[in-house]
Amino acid sequence: MRIDFVELDRFRNLAPATVELGPGVIRVVGPNGHGKSNLLEAVHVLAQGWSPRARRGAEWIAWGEEGLLIRAEGVANDGAPRRSAVQLESRGAQRRVRLDGRESAGFSLLLGAWPLVSFGPGDVELVQGEPEARRTWMDATISQYSAEGRDRLRRYRRALRQRNGYLKGFVAPDPELKAALDAELCAEGAEVVRLRRGFLRALAPVVRRLYASVSRGAEEADLVYRCSWGEEEGADAFAAKLDSLARRESEAGATLVGPHRDDLEILLSGHPARSTASRGQQRSLTLALQLACAEFLEELFGEPPILLLDDIFSELDAGRRAAVGELLRRSGQVILAAPELSDIPFDADRTYRVESGRLTEAK
Repeated sequence: MRIDFVELDRFRNLAPATVELGPGVIRVVGPNGHGKSNLLEAVHVLAQGWSPRARRGAEWIAWGEEGLLIRAEGVANDGAPRRSAVQLESRGAQRRVRLDGRESAGFSLLLGAWPLVSFGPGDVELVQGEPEARRTWMDATISQYSAEGRDRLRRYRRALRQRNGYLKGFVAPDPELKAALDAELCAEGAEVVRLRRGFLRALAPVVRRLYASVSRGAEEADLVYRCSWGEEEGADAFAAKLDSLARRESEAGATLVGPHRDDLEILLSGHPARSTASRGQQRSLTLALQLACAEFLEELFGEPPILLLDDIFSELDAGRRAAVGELLRRSGQVILAAPELSDIPFDADRTYRVESGRLTEAK
């Protein structure tokens, strides 16, 4: 799988351009703030339908412009040609998202278009940040490989919105409607938890192995799913917890338990890494999580996912650089960004320089 080229028009600060990518390692170098991360962000949007840097599509539009168009062509994981595009107009109010002839107003159409793993300095939030960052990471990864997962997550979010609307008093009280909303939420929520637990069971041994390699065996890493309604699985357990919170939820006007309140606890030698790990240990854990995710997707699809590595090498010691180097040796398409060529200790098949938003290929 690979993206052969990306076409950019009014995306962030980048000048209109068609960027040839192709297989192998692509380096993108340039001073901080000149646009190299924006190129990686555009690739992420076209491959997955969302950005790790911005919640709203309107934020991608260049200053002073009303809209944007970005598109990509390449080869999917099954070897078939793949095309994706995002067009926004009127500061993002109007959207057209296309994938292989299909069209939608929703970015979710692109989820899993090209399996992808990204890694940058900000990803340490997976370890030290709020639970939402870890839930997003789990759900985004599941959505890359599981059509059922994408559907279950979408249905759970819809059920949650409807139930919260009822609790806020948007409709008249109706016990039968409330029972139906509860039943749907519990059924879909239990399936979301099942999918997340299954993903983590497969990923945890890979994380343990990779972290042991990166840390040279100094500590042990582990992953534990923390379910907000308790350890008992299934829709009935979820429903029982909702029943016990009925009064509090009515007062709060919100659903107080469910997958939207769950967390992934990352442990370091049995202790919560979020509160006990040093900055270096947090970076190592984040690296192990992302490397494990890449290995997991490679096993599922039979070839490695696209890798986006954004300005990470200055933060990596020799052991962590070696771990990244091992990943690159068995990877397909890798796009690396850094301020200087000397910051990227790997050979490349293609190199681009970015200055004031203008991309030029270095010969």
